[in-house]
Amino acid sequence: MIFVHSVGWAVAFISLAIGFSMAPNSPYYSICADLFRGRTGLATGMIVTFFSLSGVLCPVITGWLAEAGGGFAAAFTALCVVVGSGVLGMLVFASGRPPIEVDRI
Repeated sequence: MIFVHSVGWAVAFISLAIGFSMAPNSPYYSICADLFRGRTGLATGMIVTFFSLSGVLCPVITGWLAEAGGGFAAAFTALCVVVGSGVLGMLVFASGRPPIEVDRI
């Protein structure tokens, strides 16, 4: 995306990125239904709330970083830091073992 100079390619790459970023959404809801059987609606509502909040805050933060930095380099750097922290969190905290069964009320 950062190496193309035509609007057509930029739109194509952004469309692909949005499509790939939306691919894991359905498992989120399935996992909520499995993990929180008695409170599936509450868990799903929390997910949707934070997704919506990020949809409002991310363009504002990106615009502020682009304006302050004179371009989108700072915004892309912030994106890399956020995604990298997620990757590190998964490497550190995800063990690959099934979770311990907890008695459900």
